[in-house]
Amino acid sequence: MNKLYHIKNYFKSAFAVLLVGFCAPAYAQLSGTYTIDNTAATGGTNFNKWIDFRNSITTNGVNGAVTVNVMTDNTETAQINFGAITGTSSTNTVTINGNNKFLSVGISDAVILLSGADYFTFDKVVVRNTSTSQYVQGYRLFNGSDYNTISNGVIEFTSLTLGTTAGGAYVAFSSSATSMTATSSTGHGSFCTISNNLMRTTNTNSPGPAYAITCTGSNSTYSSTAQNNTISGNTIQNFYFMAIYMYFTNGNQVLNNDISRANATSYNSSATLYAIYSYFSYAASRSTKLDGNKIHDMPFFGATPTTAPSTMYAFYTYYNYGNATYKFTINNNDIKNVMASTNNYLGYNYFNYYFDLIGNMADNNDVSTSTSSAVNFRGWLNYGSYNEYRFNNNTIQNCDGGYYWYGI
Repeated sequence: MNKLYHIKNYFKSAFAVLLVGFCAPAYAQLSGTYTIDNTAATGGTNFNKWIDFRNSITTNGVNGAVTVNVMTDNTETAQINFGAITGTSSTNTVTINGNNKFLSVGISDAVILLSGADYFTFDKVVVRNTSTSQYVQGYRLFNGSDYNTISNGVIEFTSLTLGTTAGGAYVAFSSSATSMTATSSTGHGSFCTISNNLMRTTNTNSPGPAYAITCTGSNSTYSSTAQNNTISGNTIQNFYFMAIYMYFTNGNQVLNNDISRANATSYNSSATLYAIYSYFSYAASRSTKLDGNKIHDMPFFGATPTTAPSTMYAFYTYYNYGNATYKFTINNNDIKNVMASTNNYLGYNYFNYYFDLIGNMADNNDVSTSTSSAVNFRGWLNYGSYNEYRFNNNTIQNCDGGYYWYGI
């Protein structure tokens, strides 16, 4: 009897081990296709919420390519933070197909934080920050978050009413939750792509976040190490201070973006407004390019110089180091319906090396008419440009006002 009892218990134990083995996928490394569906039971291939998927991939890592299809809108109570994920690589990528469903969080930081995560793609995700904090953000990348893509989505702030130059951003490469321009020695992210996203505010006449996109690099290796981030095809509809800010960068490219304050209906921006700002860039393996962008309707659609900021810079570029192989370029941009009350600059370009400024169109960008010599249309101001500086085929038309009017 004892022998039979022990045999039965042996088989029960063996069956229990096998059962655990069959249940293991809930705790194993992720690979394949999953869903986020808040009507589904947690486990198996489905996750109820974004936070469930985040917890699983953080704990278990991956051993193959992962695709996640978001099937329902989600409101979370906390930030979704992806750190370094075990097993991710150029083949073991993580793709989140948002299916234009929203992820909503009210937080004084980023809705989605990449803190060392690599090879993530966020496609067609609607990221919504409902906080009233000045530090609202959509995405923030830091701690060497490389080879990530944010594409074809919407990043929106629904409740922002405070306008400040010390505020948030739709996308920030920054190590700080309260400073979108913070640098570090390690670098925040390289070989990332921010493309074809709509960035907007949805509450009435919001002043917008301080920045639309900030991209800062390593403060110790920026002159020698490629970052090669690409910001392309985005539609930026509101910001308070600077649309695109880059500092300590190498090989970053800002291409074919549409930049305006279409969500604003009055002059409620900073008194000094910048569309594209680039300070200290280098070119280790490709050019820094600010090409093909449309900059228009600032500080709002229908503005005049009397209802405009004091100073407007379509481009502000300082110490951008191109070279004979990879030139620094501001080419084929359109600047239209941009108003200023005191000084209107198409470009304030200082100490740029191997610099091409070619094929740009400026149309109907005005400054106040005044008897004061402090009020001027400044046009393209290029100072201290070294080594093969080229200024070709640029057009300025229908731009007027100022005590002095400078085209070039």
